[in-house]
Amino acid sequence: MFFGDYWVLAGWSATPDVWLVTGEGHLVGWVERGIGGVTQWASLYEDSFLGDRATRQPLLHDNPAEAALTV
Repeated sequence: MFFGDYWVLAGWSATPDVWLVTGEGHLVGWVERGIGGVTQWASLYEDSFLGDRATRQPLLHDNPAEAALTV
């Protein structure tokens, strides 16, 4: 899935709950579903969840494309 400016969301069938987010061919972050028993998608960057600074909770999304936009 292409987002523009050479950003790509890429997954594979062996691990359908993890998708990589690349920009111009380089890993930017990834999105993952099911972390902590939650069925929604979370965004990760450098081994950290992207989330709300005030609540310290990860941002959760309904699909991998929405989660990738937060990376």
